[in-house]
Amino acid sequence: MKQKRGNVDVESGVFFTVTGLVTMLLSIHYSFGSAARMGPGFFPIILSAMLTVLGLAILVSGLRDRKPVAPVPFDVKSVVIICTAVVLFGLLLMRAGLLITVPLTVFVASFAQHEMKWKQTLVIALALTAFTWLVFIAGLDLRIPLLPRFV
Repeated sequence: MKQKRGNVDVESGVFFTVTGLVTMLLSIHYSFGSAARMGPGFFPIILSAMLTVLGLAILVSGLRDRKPVAPVPFDVKSVVIICTAVVLFGLLLMRAGLLITVPLTVFVASFAQHEMKWKQTLVIALALTAFTWLVFIAGLDLRIPLLPRFV
């Protein structure tokens, strides 16, 4: 049996472009606002526009490179682990706090790699926790607890 071959960049570019355009169309009815006073449509429209541009760039790059690439088999285990990490983050953030939830999520998600490196995972967990605190708590002043509240 012959294995199906295709250009992964073309397929990815089409996927990102279509996803960006559909998301933009779905969020276009929200008020956009301005950079100083963002409306509910500001973030999804900007993000979907960036995704569309990225998709087009990948698509053009894939069309330039005519060499077909054999597809990689779908890794169900990694998808389940990543989805579990995302759900875990959503369930724990307001209960366990940012300083516990972010590193725990990174460690759970790191099991999706085929060769997990503990030092690298620790550095990523610490950097992502610091970045998350800086952006969402220090920068945007969101009311996310740092540690669990024992009341």
